[in-house]
Amino acid sequence: MGELEELQKEYNKLKARHDRLIQEIDKRRARALELRAEAQVRDEAIKTLKTRIIDLDKWDEWAWYRKRYDSLTFQEKKLLHEIWYHKYPSGRFYSGFGDIRFFFNSVRQLISRLKRENIKVAELGGRGGTLAFFLLRKYPNLEWTNFEIIKHRKRKGLNRFQYTEKELSAEFWEKKPIINEYDVFISRNTIEHLSDSDAVNLFNYLSEEKVKYLILRICTKPGGQDWRGYVGSHVLKMGSREITRLLNQSYNLIEREPYEPIKPYRAWCSLWVLKRRRKPT
Repeated sequence: MGELEELQKEYNKLKARHDRLIQEIDKRRARALELRAEAQVRDEAIKTLKTRIIDLDKWDEWAWYRKRYDSLTFQEKKLLHEIWYHKYPSGRFYSGFGDIRFFFNSVRQLISRLKRENIKVAELGGRGGTLAFFLLRKYPNLEWTNFEIIKHRKRKGLNRFQYTEKELSAEFWEKKPIINEYDVFISRNTIEHLSDSDAVNLFNYLSEEKVKYLILRICTKPGGQDWRGYVGSHVLKMGSREITRLLNQSYNLIEREPYEPIKPYRAWCSLWVLKRRRKPT
């Protein structure tokens, strides 16, 4: 009887291992099918885009992008960002830090308000993690997630911290990550790359998901901006006054700071820190 029991135990172990292997094979097959479908979508986007852009080196790509932004699919926008990522390597890490004091002060105030340092941060459009790196060096207990349209080369030094980058497969407000598990949403020099309607969709999503705090830097003039002649993929026409009005429907303004352009740059910016009201108006 003892030998039979031993054989039965050995059989059960082998069967359990076999079942785990079958499950792993099924998972990998499913993932392979997902990747194949993604590749097909990407190939279709490339084919479509090639028929719509003659030559990015000779074309006024920025004016073209602004004019056709609303007609481009997310996959086409993603492909364009990949092209620009390799074509303009200096744009991979945003280096202008005249506003860094504002972000340091905002996070310090948030730590004081929440009475803890392990704040969970969701950032949209953080590129290679430059802002995250500077803030994590100062506040190493932050848990930082950067949502980006394409995969970026991570800034050196971020491996020491709780930092994650997530590549989007759809617009942020359409993908609907579980954003209310984060304490604060940060976006720096990203929302101006959206259209007015997409910016409204983003603000509505943040409000609906009850994100408590927002820290934003958006480049636009008080009365709006058309970006004619601007070298870059800025699209937003809405001005900072209208943005403030929209945000005030769901959030109380804690601090706002205008940031005038430094020559030769032509981008006006405003910075906001906001706290969500319990009952948005």
